[in-house]
Amino acid sequence: MKRPVIFKAKFALPIGVALAVASLATPGLANSYLTQQQLLSMLPGHIVMGNSSGGAKFARSFGPGQEMGKVTNKGTGTFSTEGWYVQGNSWCEEDGFDHACYQVQQVNANTLQAYQGGKPLETAWTLQ
Repeated sequence: MKRPVIFKAKFALPIGVALAVASLATPGLANSYLTQQQLLSMLPGHIVMGNSSGGAKFARSFGPGQEMGKVTNKGTGTFSTEGWYVQGNSWCEEDGFDHACYQVQQVNANTLQAYQGGKPLETAWTLQ
């Protein structure tokens, strides 16, 4: 009796390459989200620059802290004081009315990509 062929060797390399390419295109697989410890070592004490969803430029200065701190926000001529905190492996910000939490991936030494609800924000954050 002949055994059925389940997997042919000639497909091993193409399937492996396809899985590798898929992992690079899937957020969170190629570059995992930053951990709580990484977030706390990277963001407090730095200025983060970017564009809001409406296209307005902003610069946020994240004050020092071990698990939470203050934010000085400058965007389109307005100043406000906000707070930041880390919840699990998420970076969170609040302004007294609302809050938002993000999962963050490091793109390179000075660039971070934030995700909310599994979707990337339109623009990356630049560290200064």
